[in-house]
Amino acid sequence: MIRPGEPADAPALGALEVELFGVGAWPPEDLLGGDGVDRWVRVTTDHEGALAGYVVTTTQGEVVDLLRIGVRPDHQRRGLGGILLVAALDDARARPGTARVMLEVSEANDAATALYLGHGFEVVDRRRRYYPDGTDALIMSRALDGRLGSTS
Repeated sequence: MIRPGEPADAPALGALEVELFGVGAWPPEDLLGGDGVDRWVRVTTDHEGALAGYVVTTTQGEVVDLLRIGVRPDHQRRGLGGILLVAALDDARARPGTARVMLEVSEANDAATALYLGHGFEVVDRRRRYYPDGTDALIMSRALDGRLGSTS
């Protein structure tokens, strides 16, 4: 089940964010939009109710920016990232006036790049040495054409 993120999720979001992104982690209040930016946050939990994953997007004009997908390591490689991505794509389609989803991903993150390519994203540009470790960011884009995210 995917549900909206809530302030009560902040401690678990913060802990998972640090586990996944280390020094590049965002504070949980920023993930939840506490920094004044309008964000769409969805979370999912495991059978015991513990946070298993989350997705964060924001809208800038006609573009939905996919900011984060995070999946707890013991839940990775089970399709949860794809489920969260589909939820983000479906939400993006429901926002009036949106035409495309864009994201940045480390060129070293083969699993994430494969996930995005498999859901219709294309590499449109590159930001050299974007990440603290010196890796490039691939800028990826996908048009919102009305199809369900799970069939694209």
